[in-house]
Amino acid sequence: MPIEQSSFAFASSVNVVFFLKLFFILFVIFYTFFAFMLFKQIQLVTKEFYTPVMPFLKFIGIVNFGISLALIFLVMGLF
Repeated sequence: MPIEQSSFAFASSVNVVFFLKLFFILFVIFYTFFAFMLFKQIQLVTKEFYTPVMPFLKFIGIVNFGISLALIFLVMGLF
């Protein structure tokens, strides 16, 4: 039974690169949202409790959020 060309017409019109770009952009946006929420949680916990590790955790939260913002600009610039 021969395979018809019309059955592959949809597959050839789908642009895989477009979906990869869309995936990376959405992933970085969600990662930035997660990093922001993590940073806000660290700030909230620091107001209630203080431990000697808190300045280090704040630093890690700021670095994480900064990296996520840098990734947003990198991905938007590349695509």
